Amino acid sequence: MARNVNIDILRFVCALLVVHLHSIKFTTRVGAWAWLCVEVFFMITGYLMLSSILNKKPRTTAEFMKAKIKTYLPYLIAAELISITAYCVVYTDLHGWGFSEYFFAFSQSVWEVLGLQMIGYPAWCGTGTAWYISSMIFGLAIIYPVLKKWPEFATVGAPVVSVMIYGYLYYAYGTICVIDTWVGFVTAGLLRGIAGICLGTFVYVCADRLRKVKLTRAGTNLLTFVEVYIFASVFLAMVFIDADTKNFFNGYELTILTLLWIGLIITFSEVSRTHIRTENSLVQRISGALGTGSLILYLNHNYVYFIVGMLYPDMDPTMQIMYSAVFIVVACILCYVVTKLLVRLARVVRDVLIEPSSKSVQ
Repeated sequence: MARNVNIDILRFVCALLVVHLHSIKFTTRVGAWAWLCVEVFFMITGYLMLSSILNKKPRTTAEFMKAKIKTYLPYLIAAELISITAYCVVYTDLHGWGFSEYFFAFSQSVWEVLGLQMIGYPAWCGTGTAWYISSMIFGLAIIYPVLKKWPEFATVGAPVVSVMIYGYLYYAYGTICVIDTWVGFVTAGLLRGIAGICLGTFVYVCADRLRKVKLTRAGTNLLTFVEVYIFASVFLAMVFIDADTKNFFNGYELTILTLLWIGLIITFSEVSRTHIRTENSLVQRISGALGTGSLILYLNHNYVYFIVGMLYPDMDPTMQIMYSAVFIVVACILCYVVTKLLVRLARVVRDVLIEPSSKSVQ
């Protein structure tokens, strides 16, 4: 089956930009607006969800959610174990932590692993970035059954929900970059997830319609130029426009979000000259590695910055970032290894506890 390589490339680039953003712990010379890459993650999720509903074998909501959770949970558990362990080691040295503090940290981190922090549970957030997975899982659980029953919701209802949520967040808080703020019944981060996923389903609708348009060579070239210009200009702005000269939270964020939405429509329509869809097994493996790598990198960088900052508070910021880069690579490799060990352990436990006939039913 052909794989759309552009999706994995976008995920990996956005993960790198988020890593770059969080280096603001050491310096303000970091690109503004890179947090909007999380909105790209949400939109990609919404696009793939609607594509799954319309083009693949029908699945119940439970089956769909089980598949999603199985994709993310092993990596999240591994990252949580590594991050909490690292914090405990550092806090023992710096603040004299003992067993009671260890127990509290690990017990409260369970809520982050279960993805419940976005609905108010008091999670001890080891990774510092897993709120995205919590928002995504709950957002999918809400939106998937609606779209499965009424696919036309993606055409009108989803974009309306999206713009209303983004409008509310911006009006209420002056930015859509809000995560833990409580809005009465859930956190603002969950609302962002719902808005982004809904917008992603509308990306699918628009991309599907654009795909059916017969373009001339000039039309194809124009859309290719627009796509490349949008992503190049926005991503470069995220890298080079300093946060101290362009505030993260200003009216430009809604404009940039709209540009990213347009860019994704062109990319996923596959009408431009940049699209890469291939059945080549080597390219597919590389693409899959980029997709998996983006998740591992996203989960295993933020806590590294915090720990390096605690261990080397007086170090030159450039050296702090360099140390962090090395430790992030180590943390990502460790996360991959621990994930594989956890999956293998889970299979061993399953084989010991569950009869083969029961496994086939599951």
